[in-house]
Amino acid sequence: MSMVQTSTFSILTQIYTEDVNFVTSWMETAGGIGLAGGPLIGVVLYELGGITLIFLLLFTISMLIAFSIKIYLPEYKSTTQDSEDESDESDEVTYKQLLSNKGVIFANL
Repeated sequence: MSMVQTSTFSILTQIYTEDVNFVTSWMETAGGIGLAGGPLIGVVLYELGGITLIFLLLFTISMLIAFSIKIYLPEYKSTTQDSEDESDESDEVTYKQLLSNKGVIFANL
């Protein structure tokens, strides 16, 4: 949780520089609701379908969130101006490369 929360705060405060307080408050609210309601939802799902249902549901939700991030978050370009970064744009990773990476697929299973 802490790794996701830290990286999310870092990314969102750079993207939404004018609305940092608004974005931070929504992130804190979503985290609080998840921490409060997660155990209750987990128990209900475990009773309905066991551990398999929980993993399948979380995998599906994770994929939906990943694709919605691609659709709704604006493109972010770094503001640093290094001569190496400007001349070499081959460091960009595409979603096709990301989704075909065995490590990424294994981490999401």
